[in-house]
Amino acid sequence: MTHTNESPEYPGRFRKTKPFEEVKLGLETGHQVKLSGFGNFLTRSKAERPGRNPKTGQRTGLSAATIVTLKDVEPSNLIQNCFSILTGE
Repeated sequence: MTHTNESPEYPGRFRKTKPFEEVKLGLETGHQVKLSGFGNFLTRSKAERPGRNPKTGQRTGLSAATIVTLKDVEPSNLIQNCFSILTGE
């Protein structure tokens, strides 16, 4: 029996999740990840800052964090690329 990463319950799952794992790995190592026709995923560091609990209004501190941002392509290009993917043109 050969070992595969595909689950019998979810055939093709490995092929569908592999690209997302590659994006995640790239971002975790601090690289910019570009998806052609979609945009660039970047990581950004946010410093510790003041905040508040919206329910109680109590002031609290927000710890420093690294966040992922998406800088998308021009909207007209994005629409054209999505249309091309959907129609197969």
